[in-house]
Amino acid sequence: MAWNMTNEEKIAKEFIIRKLYEDGYAPYAKLMKEYSVRLTNNNKYVAFMEPSKGRITINRGLDEDQVSVVIRHELMHFYLQHEERLLNKLISESGANPDELDDIMLAKKRAKMKDILYRDSIFNIAGDYEISNRAYTDADKDAVRRLNLNGKILKGLVTEDDYADWTDLTIEQMYDKLREMKNKIKLDPNMVMGRLVNPSIFVGEGGKIYGV
Repeated sequence: MAWNMTNEEKIAKEFIIRKLYEDGYAPYAKLMKEYSVRLTNNNKYVAFMEPSKGRITINRGLDEDQVSVVIRHELMHFYLQHEERLLNKLISESGANPDELDDIMLAKKRAKMKDILYRDSIFNIAGDYEISNRAYTDADKDAVRRLNLNGKILKGLVTEDDYADWTDLTIEQMYDKLREMKNKIKLDPNMVMGRLVNPSIFVGEGGKIYGV
């Protein structure tokens, strides 16, 4: 479903694309052309992507540098296939062989694993850390360190700020480590910036939010 952008949102999209080109991120700028932009004043959200709707929502309170890194962050969640990779990991851990399941059984298995995946915030945290490891420049890290949600600076967006020895790890490896730590530490649900959203449990402004 296409999002009918307001004039303000059309201007915002044009600015984002131009900013990405100017910052040297032409591949991201080209990807951004495929998405609509939705603007929000709701301080519960910094940004989130809805791939099935071809839409990215961003908070009006972001500055220019933050907009650039936040947009790239959201695109990376999707194009690094965070959900798909960890679903495959959980299915494998369950002992199932996807090649041996028919379409119905595989769909049921994926639905069950997806419920497990979205049950807590470690999925999002591991994804944010992988984006930090694979996509952030030093300037990006400085920009996201200034992001705030409801007056609080967000944590968990720069890997080495929390786990200096994780900077070469993949999302799968960090997910394992976070699962091991889960019962030892209290993870802050506000640590994630670009939430990978399970439509069955998350309702945002104006109804359900689908996708990343």
